[in-house]
Amino acid sequence: MWASDSDPRLGGQEFAYETSPPPPPDWVHDGVCYHVMVDRFARPGESLPPPGDSTALYGGTLDGIREKLDHIAELSCNVLWLSPVHRSPSHHGYDHEDFLEVEPRYGGDAALVRLVNAAHGQGMRVLLDFVPNHTGRGHHLFRDAIAKDGDAADYYRFWQWPHYYRSFFDVISLPELDTGNSDVRRHLIRAAQHWLIAYGIDGVRCDHVAGVDPAFCVPGAELATHMALELCGGEPSHLIVVGSQATPARIIDFPFKFAASLALGNVRSLHHF
Repeated sequence: MWASDSDPRLGGQEFAYETSPPPPPDWVHDGVCYHVMVDRFARPGESLPPPGDSTALYGGTLDGIREKLDHIAELSCNVLWLSPVHRSPSHHGYDHEDFLEVEPRYGGDAALVRLVNAAHGQGMRVLLDFVPNHTGRGHHLFRDAIAKDGDAADYYRFWQWPHYYRSFFDVISLPELDTGNSDVRRHLIRAAQHWLIAYGIDGVRCDHVAGVDPAFCVPGAELATHMALELCGGEPSHLIVVGSQATPARIIDFPFKFAASLALGNVRSLHHF
């Protein structure tokens, strides 16, 4: 079991409990990951503006990353982890407006295919950031929820429709999905399958799963099993990683990462451990 900041549910709460989780793919054992914030990395044939504005769009693209694969390989990295590439108005992409479309500023669907193919050609795996906890306020699902109420509003966690809703760390531009809703869970699973199948990526890193309803990990476990057994001939080759503060196995432990960064950057900060 694990902690969650989701709302309690009348009638009880469904949990996922893995007694025999599928093993990770073999390639993770010697994987060295290189994380790229797509907007801030590179674009073909030109330099990005010098740093100076934390929220501005700097113009990085997927083709820019593709041109830097040799540099990444020279660092002995063989896994490329991309920040969200969904359509989004921001530099970070966590306020996505569509689950299935690649952001046109990054080069669109064709550019992602080119990058994945080039990375695979160099023996690299590709992970995409996937956000099941929330969307951007401009997402068509949220616009429908505000406009229509009813079933459309049930996709989100409204306290009082249409003005009051739960959001990621109270950032109103990041409304939280109701991942306890079975329709929402099916929508998210189909979206994750789309990225895995349509683009040939090697896995997804699910962002902030401590925020999602614990029941979300029931179909999440089913997705992992499906990817291993049906798409991979019985041998797991896709990876599903979760990023959070308190989650099931295969985690990225951000509180430890923060403390380690402080300690390694400043020996005097060892007391943070």
